[in-house]
Amino acid sequence: MKQLVTKRGMALIAAAAVAVIGACSDSGGAGQGLTGPNASVSNGPKGSNGDTARTGGGRDSTPKNPVAKFTLTAHVATPRPNAPDTLTTDPVAGATVSVIEETYTFVRGAGGNDTVHITNTVVATGSSDATGNVTFPDLKGASSYLIEAKPPVGSPLSIARIGIGQTFVDPLKLNLTLFHQ
Repeated sequence: MKQLVTKRGMALIAAAAVAVIGACSDSGGAGQGLTGPNASVSNGPKGSNGDTARTGGGRDSTPKNPVAKFTLTAHVATPRPNAPDTLTTDPVAGATVSVIEETYTFVRGAGGNDTVHITNTVVATGSSDATGNVTFPDLKGASSYLIEAKPPVGSPLSIARIGIGQTFVDPLKLNLTLFHQ
């Protein structure tokens, strides 16, 4: 009995899989394939028929080069105590936010002992306002940055850091969360 139930179950699963594959297939003739309210909408390259399986979907619309310049808005906050949602935060006013440009120099060494030198240069500094925001315009999109938020003097909060590589969007907003030490 156990073997019969298993065979029937497997047959039903196989039949369901074939039905799903057939329903989702876009290899049929006219009128078959993708249907629904947005079946003809294209998120692929210009001239695409909306078939993201062949065109790669949304990745096709991503810029291939970083933006020349971008504006960064850093939002500094701390988790709200006893909030029902762990993502609920309160803004931190008066935090010092630094934008540090990182450059890398690679030096070939004998026998494969290569070295990388990392140079950090502070390119902008600001204080968060009452909403926890501080904005930095005209940053280079092709650069790598370390964004550091230090709490106001005397605060029991920790420092927050986040690194960003090349930037492909403008503007860019980052959230930096300062936790209690």
